[in-house]
Amino acid sequence: MMSSTNTSSVIRKLLQLRGITSEEDIKEYLSPKPQRTYDPFLMKGMKEAVKRILYHAERGSRICIYGDYDCDGVTAVFLMTEVLKELTDEHLIDHYLPSRFREGYGLNKDAIDKIAERKTDLLITVDCGISQAEEAAYAESLGIEVIITDHHNTSDIIPDCIVLDPKQQDCPYPFDSLCGCGVCYKLAQALQRTAGFDKSVIHRLLDIAGIATIGDVVPLTDENRTIAKYGLYEIRSGRRENIRILLDKLSRGYAELDSYGVSFGIVPCINAAGRMGDADNALALLRAENPEQAEMYASCLSAANNDRKSVQEEAYKRGIDLIEEQCPDSTIPVIRDDLAHEGIIGIVAGKLSSKLYRPVIVLTEKDGKVKGSGRSIEEVDLYSIVSAHSDMLERFGGHRAACGLTLKSADALDDFRAALEGEMEMLLEEDPGLLDDDGRYDLIIEPSNVNLQVAEEIECMEPFGNANEKPAFKLENVHISRGFLMGSEKNHLKFIAEKDGYTVECVAFFAADEYGDIVFKEPVCDIIGRIAVNEFRGRKTAQFVVDRITEQV
Repeated sequence: MMSSTNTSSVIRKLLQLRGITSEEDIKEYLSPKPQRTYDPFLMKGMKEAVKRILYHAERGSRICIYGDYDCDGVTAVFLMTEVLKELTDEHLIDHYLPSRFREGYGLNKDAIDKIAERKTDLLITVDCGISQAEEAAYAESLGIEVIITDHHNTSDIIPDCIVLDPKQQDCPYPFDSLCGCGVCYKLAQALQRTAGFDKSVIHRLLDIAGIATIGDVVPLTDENRTIAKYGLYEIRSGRRENIRILLDKLSRGYAELDSYGVSFGIVPCINAAGRMGDADNALALLRAENPEQAEMYASCLSAANNDRKSVQEEAYKRGIDLIEEQCPDSTIPVIRDDLAHEGIIGIVAGKLSSKLYRPVIVLTEKDGKVKGSGRSIEEVDLYSIVSAHSDMLERFGGHRAACGLTLKSADALDDFRAALEGEMEMLLEEDPGLLDDDGRYDLIIEPSNVNLQVAEEIECMEPFGNANEKPAFKLENVHISRGFLMGSEKNHLKFIAEKDGYTVECVAFFAADEYGDIVFKEPVCDIIGRIAVNEFRGRKTAQFVVDRITEQV
């Protein structure tokens, strides 16, 4: 285990760039067992929420958990249900996951009517509800008590009921970037502390909270880092058989799973259920009572995810053309694609945003409504830009990096585009280089410092994700030599970068077409990439995984 006292200068510089400078913070950050967590009762509304939940549990009330159809919402429903089983008869616990296609995000009155018909006494929202004061009031008018748990940005109008959301005004909780399931995990801690049921119940749910925290792309800093790290430990233990079965279906092992494996393995499959059909299938996987059931639902999610990939790729290619047709010079493209599958437009917006390095919003018309999703780059707060013109929207919610919205009128699209373009123009006046994607990296590093120690120290910086990205480095003025093609399709490159007598083994995956001509010329180049541990036949070495090669002229 690496301690803060023997940390290399390279890692210390990286931590300094991330605002981690004190010995205490360095120790906490690098520790395999971080301790950064907070008293759940610091969260505004927590004491009241616990009191009312225990009241309803003791009197045998019917309780409904109302979630969202994405990974964060599904896992939060599962987590809350598991905790409530410790307090009341499980037959009194119900759930509701709205359809992305028929109902959309958050509370809606038709769903509340159905919940009321089930004789529900208490409705607990998870990962939604903070922007739906009218719907919450409607539920209460039907005699249903409402507790909102959410993590999204709040508006001036807060539901008039018990609310748990660390982003709400006057909330003293020290960390406001928990995901929706993370907020539920704090509620679970508070319930355990008050009711006194076995603490192991909470510990066993860390894998669920960890999956949601990594999957919802909240900052992997502070308490989120603690939840994600312990969550990965719990997944690697293999104790949750249903997750093991899903990973087997995806040909991914669980014992060495990292945040990348969660982000690109588990999470897309859980999300695919709600994107392509019914989110209840994802919840059913988590709840499956035997391996046969788990196998069935894992197959269902895997198939849905494969369908999602196919539909998404078609929409992405179409999106490139639509940007050229509809808003070719825009600094914040807003495109309308009525052929797009509603379940994947958020992902498509994210891919387009990454390619163009600017915020992108993708809209589609369904049932007379023009609605869609937006994704942004790290430097641009999309929520602030869009919320400045929320008067043009029927529904809107989200956070800095992503949002969902519905236009009041399809005829308002041009005005909406112009309004957002005006916001971006003001940001670019303040920072003309805001949208420059010139190959971003953390540090310039010499080949002499690319070694196994640094590579293994970087692994201690896991889990990587939003606000804690895997560090990128730049090798300057290195001579490339000994290049060759790898892989069955010869689409990967391997070569040596040399400077001042020191060499670095480099690999560029899926880059033969893009960089093959440069590598085989053996020129002097700048290379941007990441340092990783490469293990082959029991021997570990440092390897530079290439993102970009720029030939020196």
